[in-house]
Amino acid sequence: MASRVDMEVSGESIRMISPPATASFMTWYDAAGARKAWMWFGGAAHEYITIRNDVATGYQVFTGAQGYNVVFDAMADGHTRIRGSNGPIIKFLKTLEQVQFRNFADAAYASIVSSGHTTVSKREYKKNITPYEGDAIYQIVTTPIREWQYLNDFDWEIQRLGVIVDGASLEVLDLTR
Repeated sequence: MASRVDMEVSGESIRMISPPATASFMTWYDAAGARKAWMWFGGAAHEYITIRNDVATGYQVFTGAQGYNVVFDAMADGHTRIRGSNGPIIKFLKTLEQVQFRNFADAAYASIVSSGHTTVSKREYKKNITPYEGDAIYQIVTTPIREWQYLNDFDWEIQRLGVIVDGASLEVLDLTR
């Protein structure tokens, strides 16, 4: 059964009025008939909007409940980023094959908090490598090693083993070495 969507045009805006539980879909084409963008809204039980720009230099916006959105866009320098309504940006660097987590203004790095991640420790990723002149054995044996579970772990999950930042000496944690 076809549904009716009423449209009101006022100045530079178009208002689409759909019956409840009905999705509305709008598509934009260029003069040659190629689709350039589309927008979809609504449906049975959700009122989220999807906007898609098919132009390579455009951006896509996905808007969810309470108006929060996620924007995927190509920046002028060729990098791609994902940005939410607020909070940090995930930036994919085209030239360095890196992913950066940036603050909302894209002016500085943002913190990453996780319960685990994998890092690489190959020589090719380091510089200024010099022998340690201190007492390495002392640093190792005096560093407190603990067993723990993360707050979100179930009691029956395996105990983890390692260093807890709050309890380790500054020499072990010094990131400038």
